[in-house]
Amino acid sequence: TIQEFLATLEGGEGSEKKAGKVETHFLPMEHFLFLPNGKLGVDTLLCAERWNESMDRLGNAISRAVPQNLYTTGEEKFPPDPAHEMGDSGPEGCSLLDADTRESIERWYAIDYCVFGYSTGPNPVAPEGCGNEPPEIYAQRYAECRASAT
Repeated sequence: TIQEFLATLEGGEGSEKKAGKVETHFLPMEHFLFLPNGKLGVDTLLCAERWNESMDRLGNAISRAVPQNLYTTGEEKFPPDPAHEMGDSGPEGCSLLDADTRESIERWYAIDYCVFGYSTGPNPVAPEGCGNEPPEIYAQRYAECRASAT
């Protein structure tokens, strides 16, 4: 459950057995996206909240059409993952969390929230650029966010 995951992260009951074993899926994005020198290590960022726009940007970056089945229909949001329960992902999912749980998640992913410009709180919003800023902007934010986190 999300509570067990957060307890592991924050040193709660049973965390000593799981220490250092956070599944890769739950690591903050900074571990995957930034090189040791602080530069953004990917060419194109995709934004779940503006998925179709991200698919267009990806197609432009690779100079090829993105298959239509990767686009969403209707609302422009990331295709739902059948492994997740209805409503537990995306901003609407955050509003369903109790304040302590949401705040724990925000602490764990604080650098990601900062670098990518997401707001916090029960009704977060995706940033306007949402993955469309130049890599230098993300590198600058990463340095600033890391400095303010220490």
